[in-house]
Amino acid sequence: MKDKFFRDLMILFLAALLMMFATPPFNFFFCAYLSLPVALSAVKKSDKPFLYGFLYGLFYYAISMYWIIYVLSKYGNIHYVISFFLFLLLIAYLSLYYAVFFFFFRKFNKNFSAIINTFIFSFLWIFLEFIRSNFLTGFPWMLVGYTQYNFLPVIQISSVLGIYSVSFIVIFLSFSIYYFFIREKFRYLPIVISIISISVLFFWGSQRIDSIKREVMGKKELNVLLIQGNIDQSQKWEKELQKNIVLKHLRMTKENIDSKTDLVVWSETALPLIYGADKEITEFFKKESSNLDIPIISGFVGYTWDDKGNPKLTNSAGIFYKGELIDKYDKVHLVPFGEYVPLQKLLFFVNKLVAAAGDFVSGEIIKTCTFHDQCYGIMICYESIFPEISKKLSKNGAKILINITNDAWFGNSPAPYQHFAMSIFRAIENKKYLIRVANTGITGIITPWGEVVSKTNLYEDRIIKGVVYY
Repeated sequence: MKDKFFRDLMILFLAALLMMFATPPFNFFFCAYLSLPVALSAVKKSDKPFLYGFLYGLFYYAISMYWIIYVLSKYGNIHYVISFFLFLLLIAYLSLYYAVFFFFFRKFNKNFSAIINTFIFSFLWIFLEFIRSNFLTGFPWMLVGYTQYNFLPVIQISSVLGIYSVSFIVIFLSFSIYYFFIREKFRYLPIVISIISISVLFFWGSQRIDSIKREVMGKKELNVLLIQGNIDQSQKWEKELQKNIVLKHLRMTKENIDSKTDLVVWSETALPLIYGADKEITEFFKKESSNLDIPIISGFVGYTWDDKGNPKLTNSAGIFYKGELIDKYDKVHLVPFGEYVPLQKLLFFVNKLVAAAGDFVSGEIIKTCTFHDQCYGIMICYESIFPEISKKLSKNGAKILINITNDAWFGNSPAPYQHFAMSIFRAIENKKYLIRVANTGITGIITPWGEVVSKTNLYEDRIIKGVVYY
């Protein structure tokens, strides 16, 4: 019995490895189709399906999201032991979704034919993904559909049915492979449907890409300059370095703008200041940028007032022109532990990561920012993983999507690559160019069909010049 359990553990770990290799930066997308069949081979005769599902999730998140420990310990100043404990709590919660899925599979697998089961369990998977994406604050990080971000023709379906439709395809094909190798009635039907469906999606997606390319050529063009300042996170909020950071961004901007440049974009909190409250550095920035006759979009810390007249900080982005703030957006979906600490009475021993800035409050509404005839939908960092935010911005009139972020938190881990991959779907879903600028991470330009026109590497001072259409 112990030998069987140990063997099953090895099978579950292999399945978790396969799913990890399907995600960025490894990008072996076909491994996502194999992970579930391997895991199910251990579960199908087990009397512990809930435990097996939980362990599968635990293995997968432990090897793909280990960077959370680094973030909490280095930037939250939390002891490694406590950081590890908090990490375990998070991945244990996420693993419960796999536990529930495997439990239902084991309980009802024998009730129906292979083709009916394939549909039922594919819908169950995306239902659980939807719950995970929305329950409490939601955490839709690397849903299984995101593993297909390089498979451009097929993932065009997300423009109609969203990221969950791509997850459905991956799980449907996974079950098709699983049933193909076991003796079940109608076991060939799911794989036949999968092959036909993917072929149809590939053809339709290819046609959609060609159609959008032709459509784009008739639109207005915007010449953009993207600045990846590459500021070390440990230095970002040092008072004596604030002017140097501002000057670095201004120098990189002034040295690279030309007569064609229409827009400059800096990263999240590229201005390391509370705009307006830190009067000296605010005036310094306004003076040094007053001769720039080009709009700059940049992140900064803003503030607002509560009902009692007390100042509250916001993670903000704004359009600056000749040193003046023209329009701004306050981040609505804050990062738990990154920008505020939930359940503070219970988690009194946890520090917020942006300790230098204090606790943030969320903005009141998801709004666009405008300059002349240009309307931008700005997503700040974490907001790019929530499809409903970019959808709302598009509905509010955004012609171009912009994601400013600071992925220095993640270190040299898979997280910056995963974060970038998820942004590709926001461009496809909204049929709009997406500009992404990171302090360090991956800065790049993504077309409305998901092609990455250009991008940077981690930890480099880089500028990107490009053209987007709107």
